[in-house]
Amino acid sequence: MSYFDISTKLHESLSNDPLVNQVTKGDLSSVLLQKQNMFPLCHIMFNNTTFSNQVVNYNISILCMDAVDFSKDETVTLYVGNNNEDDVMNSTLAILNRLYEQMYRGSLKINYDILSDATCEPFFDKFTDSVAGWAMTFDISTENTMVIY
Repeated sequence: MSYFDISTKLHESLSNDPLVNQVTKGDLSSVLLQKQNMFPLCHIMFNNTTFSNQVVNYNISILCMDAVDFSKDETVTLYVGNNNEDDVMNSTLAILNRLYEQMYRGSLKINYDILSDATCEPFFDKFTDSVAGWAMTFDISTENTMVIY
């Protein structure tokens, strides 16, 4: 299974998720400059790859984010606030959880091993104003099928 295969499978799975509107990869800053309705958005990033003893290990991050909407109503409590940030955090984490479970024991479990538990880190307004979500990072290993001469 190559970079292309992994990238394509992740893209297909996320694109088929009913909660995801757009799946991207590459330079995230240029993606977020697009002036279109793209949220909820999942962004695929290959952080690094290592070749080791007949395997190829990939460290991958998936960022899942949505726009936070603010109400014009007065803030009643500081815990809840006047926005839908809790809803955004809940739905984006659910998207990532579903993807991980598909990779671990579902339809995406083919020709690779998951080397580590996925870790999810929340973010708020990290990229643009009023965007929040989670960054999930995990490691997978595939057989190195490179032919040498």
